[in-house]
Amino acid sequence: MIRTLWQRTNNNQMDEGKKIAAIFATMNRAETAMECLRRLHGQSVRPDFIVVADNRSTDETVSGIKALGEELRLEITVLALKENLGNAGGIREAMDHAFRAGAGAVWILDDDSWPEPDSLKHLLDPEGPVTGIRSSMVSAPDGSGASWPLETQAEGARWKLEWNPVRGNSGPWIRIRRAWLGIL
Repeated sequence: MIRTLWQRTNNNQMDEGKKIAAIFATMNRAETAMECLRRLHGQSVRPDFIVVADNRSTDETVSGIKALGEELRLEITVLALKENLGNAGGIREAMDHAFRAGAGAVWILDDDSWPEPDSLKHLLDPEGPVTGIRSSMVSAPDGSGASWPLETQAEGARWKLEWNPVRGNSGPWIRIRRAWLGIL
């Protein structure tokens, strides 16, 4: 699932020249995490760097991520955590590292996030909504619709729960009441 693009700024626009980091946490899911990296490599607009928090994997996850990063020439930092902090704890560590490394925004993913090629491009679109959190549509693996229902609202209409919301005339944007975010 693709989580969100989160900015460390007080305004609604991405500061010019700021770097964007893609971040996720993983544990013992080498192939899954590496597919996420392949999808990040395939973005039409790539993140400036990637931070992966590894929650004490006991398999080849860390070595696989590092090898694939070198092969694809991605700037990847793997944080080998001393204990399993879970997904939220790993995301927190990755986010902290990304901001210390100069990111102006982080794209929060899960290791099984396999974003479409224009996902980051759409999240960064200056013509998109200027308030709130920008969150990608998370589609079911079979492409049948959303992975979970979304509370959506057409302009001037009531909120309604939908599994397959229709985007409006304003581009790839839909107005949702809630995003699937944990407390970080």
